[in-house]
Parts: sequence; C-alpha cells; structure tokens
Amino acid sequence: MRHRALPLLVAALLAPGAAARAVTLETLTLERPEGPRTVLLAEPAAGAPGLHPLVIVLHGHGGSARQMLGRGPGKSPLSLWLDRVDRDGLVIVAPDGLRGGDGKPGWNDCRRDARTKPPVDDVGLIGEVIDRAVAEHDADPARVYLIGMSNGGMMAFRAAIELGPRLAAFATVGASMAADSLCPAPTHPLPVLVMAGTADPLVPYAGGAIGHGHRGTVIGVEA
Repeated sequence: MRHRALPLLVAALLAPGAAARAVTLETLTLERPEGPRTVLLAEPAAGAPGLHPLVIVLHGHGGSARQMLGRGPGKSPLSLWLDRVDRDGLVIVAPDGLRGGDGKPGWNDCRRDARTKPPVDDVGLIGEVIDRAVAEHDADPARVYLIGMSNGGMMAFRAAIELGPRLAAFATVGASMAADSLCPAPTHPLPVLVMAGTADPLVPYAGGAIGHGHRGTVIGVEA
C-alpha cells in the first residue's frame, strides 16, 4: 500500500463547509450474526441525479458514529463530511462498533495482541454496509471510500486487506498497522492517505505499544 494524496478525501477534510441545508442522519439497523448493528447514513437531497460516491467513516476506540459526525459530545474533524453531502453528492455512512473487553465500543482490527477488541466480524459488517448503500441509496460501487480514526483507522487497514477490490481508496487518522497481525499481507494495491502525529501519545509514530491497558502493538507509520 502506498501513501499518496487522495483528492476527494483531502478536499473534504480541508475545505470549509458550505451546506445548503441541515443534513438529516438516518438510523439503519443491520441484522448480523452477533446481533443488530446500528449505522448512521446521510445522503444527497431527494432528486440528486446519478450514482454517488460512498464514504464510510469509522470512529475510534470508545467513540461512536454520532460523535464522529458531530452529533455527539466533543468535536470531530471528520464531521466535515456532512458539509459535503449535497455539495459533492456523497453518501456518508458511519457504523457503530461493539463493546470489547474493556467495555468500550471498538473494532476487530488486525491486532492479535489487543485484549480490548470485540470478537465480531467487522469486515463482514463493512461489506454489508457497502451492499446496502449500493442497493438502496444509489451509492456507486466503483467509488467506495473508507476513512477511520485511531482504532477505526486500524479497522480501515484490515478492511483494505480483506475488501481491497471493493474499495477505491482509504485513509487513516492517528492509526498504524498491527505489529503482531492476524491478517494476511495486502495483495490488492490501493491509494491510501495516512495522517499521523509524531507526538501522538496513544499510537506511537515510530511503533510500539498503544496507549494504556493491553491494546496491542503497531509498526511505525513509515515502516
């Protein structure tokens, strides 16, 4: 996987919002083997022509879909995606992770040595999110993008490995790949934008143990 800029992702993260209407979030429920999963969805105003790029947004450990989209406590830079729903004709989908070993919501990414992950098929969930958005919300199967923050970014790495042919590109914020990985090596090349801080106190830029409390280890961002 190469690190290179992605015009759609960069534009949405950096450009000022100019929403013409208050975007409504629809709550969807997907029935999965582990039980019902909640997903938030925003789509262009009724009557918008053609198929729409799909952007899947994954929250971090302990977060939520509502928080990531700016509808919960705290601020999230990824809430800027909602400002671009009508402007760029996007379908935005944000699923909620399930609670793991520490009682906090998260994702089952590639870290074998993390004890906080929920033991569920989150790759299957993302695949079903894509299927549902394409079938029911005019999402373009050739323009599926994934972005995740922290644990959500680590889940994005896993999805890129296991769902690579279904994605057009992906991006991560404050995340790195697992050092002790249960996932196979990537085989499908994808454009990727990796955003990381050299002074990140939770996900070490140079690699090593994550944060506090048995969250596993990652490789360095530039490895």
